[in-house]
Amino acid sequence: MTKLRERAPLVLATLFTALLTGGPLAGQSVLDRTPNLSGGWTGEEGTVYFNFLHRFWKLDLGDEDRILNSPTFLLGVSLPGRVLLGLNYASNSLVDGEEFNETEFYGRWAFLATSAGAPVDVTVTAAFNEAASSGDLELSVGAPLGPLTLHGVGRFLGKVAKPGNDTFFDDPRWAVGMGAVIRVTNGVAIAGDIVTLTDRDIERRPSGGDVVLPPKRLDRAWSVGLQLAIPATPHTLSLHLSNARTTTLQGSSFGDGETRYGFEFTIPFTLSRYFGSRRSRSTGDAGGNVAAEVAMDDQLRFTSETVRIRTGQAVRWTNTSSLIHTVTADPSKANNANSVSLPSGAQPFDSGDLRPGDVFTHTFSEPGTYRYFCIPHEGAGMVATVIVTG
Repeated sequence: MTKLRERAPLVLATLFTALLTGGPLAGQSVLDRTPNLSGGWTGEEGTVYFNFLHRFWKLDLGDEDRILNSPTFLLGVSLPGRVLLGLNYASNSLVDGEEFNETEFYGRWAFLATSAGAPVDVTVTAAFNEAASSGDLELSVGAPLGPLTLHGVGRFLGKVAKPGNDTFFDDPRWAVGMGAVIRVTNGVAIAGDIVTLTDRDIERRPSGGDVVLPPKRLDRAWSVGLQLAIPATPHTLSLHLSNARTTTLQGSSFGDGETRYGFEFTIPFTLSRYFGSRRSRSTGDAGGNVAAEVAMDDQLRFTSETVRIRTGQAVRWTNTSSLIHTVTADPSKANNANSVSLPSGAQPFDSGDLRPGDVFTHTFSEPGTYRYFCIPHEGAGMVATVIVTG
């Protein structure tokens, strides 16, 4: 606790700096990942993220049962270049049986991203786990296959230390894992994962003693969850089961045989949501006759979910909210294939970030049905349709 108090000014300064940068308001959507894996997420530039995860289990004491819990708090700041810096802080950790709290400082870089046109997401995470005094690395790969996304991870843990009061080893270990997310709808997904140390045998000896006991095997870490978007908000919620206490690289690499009931709630912060200045800026083409007007509001909706126009006419979108939105009809930028639909011969289009007061106009030259979405709020179901008749 003393060490945490000493770091408080640095943490608060980082938080305040990132808040001043403004930026899109989009949470770390749990619909894109599994309960124990990050999914290579790096966030929206200029946004601060706070995730609150809590896991519970019952301790049988004979005449009395006790409910124990282990919370993990994530604080992250998204920077230019698809970089995320942050920390995970957990109490009641299993990483070191002699240290109740666990703090992991991490940096993550997505050097390949499907949002930038790559076929897969590839990220590398470097972390330092204070409880284990360990430098750790993770390579994560995500492959979207329509509504199914597959995840794979490889980890190097520099020092896995004291996972129980009478167990220890402090040599490097490797871990591998995989997970899957099935997007049922825009706001509902089912996810699961499993991670294992390649060598799960650990030495045991009584505390302070020199006698080595027979080896013990650590359990593989697993989780399964129902991932939900909370309607009309940028928040998401995970309801899950897992045998891992925390979601650090160390904490999610092994379990202890105890099934835990957990939830995770994601919260993004930017001052621009509350104090962002409104301005008027027009983007897109202005060649067509504007036949329909669509607004984007604070409830994460396109106010006209379906508009009908004729070929050669245009639609004008106005961001009347205090948030950043986009008007995007580009399959390569969607997490869910159902968010986008283009008629044959039509070209993808994207407004880019529309800040409060911005306007975007697009002329439709091909008849058919166009389904489009807002990139920061796709997980919240911000999707709409333009029907163009000949």
